[in-house]
Amino acid sequence: MPPVDHPPGRRAHILTLYPRNEYRKQGIAGQLLNVLLDDAREREVTYVDLDATDMGKPFYETLGFSPSEEYMGLNLLK
Repeated sequence: MPPVDHPPGRRAHILTLYPRNEYRKQGIAGQLLNVLLDDAREREVTYVDLDATDMGKPFYETLGFSPSEEYMGLNLLK
C-alpha cells in the first residue's frame, strides 16, 4: 500500500541511467534526468525513486536524491 504522502499514481520509478563511457561527464545524464523530473512534476508525481549503482549514487545525491538500502528517492513535495 502506498504511503499517505504519496497516493497511488503519484509515485514514479526511474531505472538507472547509464551513459556510455564516451558520453560521461558531459552533463547529458543530468539534463535527461531533469527533463524526467520536470515531466513528473507536471504529472503531479509526489515521489520519484530509482535504482543506482555505487558509482552513480554521488551523482544522484547532487540532484537531491537520498539513499536508502533499496533505492534512492526524491520527494517532489518539498
